[in-house]
Amino acid sequence: MATVTVNDTPIRYEDSGGDGPVILFSHDFLMDHTMFDVPIAALTDFVSGL
Repeated sequence: MATVTVNDTPIRYEDSGGDGPVILFSHDFLMDHTMFDVPIAALTDFVSGL
């Protein structure tokens, strides 16, 4: 798990690679990164089909 610390707060991040523009997902309180599994899969499929 990659993290960066900002103002003494560790922030987890994931880099899926690629050469295109950056897309930043940020979840709300009481949620976690798994809520983005479906949109990430859809975007990955979309980009690979271009």
